[in-house]
Amino acid sequence: MRPVDAQDPLDRAAAAYEQAVFGGDGTAVADGAAHLDLLEAGLALARGRLAHARFLGSSRTDTYDRGLFDRAVDLYRAHGDVRGEAEATFWLATYHQVVLGDHDTAEPLLRRADDLATKAGDDLTRSYALRHLCFVAQHHDQP
Repeated sequence: MRPVDAQDPLDRAAAAYEQAVFGGDGTAVADGAAHLDLLEAGLALARGRLAHARFLGSSRTDTYDRGLFDRAVDLYRAHGDVRGEAEATFWLATYHQVVLGDHDTAEPLLRRADDLATKAGDDLTRSYALRHLCFVAQHHDQP
């Protein structure tokens, strides 16, 4: 087997393939799939964030794919990655709040992102969620 970069999910998935096929490890396929799922979640989140930046620069929603954030939330949740789920949930909430102007849908998502970020010890995502909850409160206070 070739050397594996333990930090690279693609290398880890390739190693899992080799363990399954050449080593007879019955759990390796599931392990490899999990590495790829988390890579996919990170990629979806990164693409979604870039779509958000594109939206902020143009206010065009036609290139914004909310499904990227949904996918990231689902994958992180399925693999018990609480920090990743918190971040992806925050960005899903931001999509509703900033792009659609839908504070009512964003609010419970922001609360969930805050709860998850607190559990994960992710102070940065938590600060983002709390900041956007303030925007929700301001919106509801407007006449």
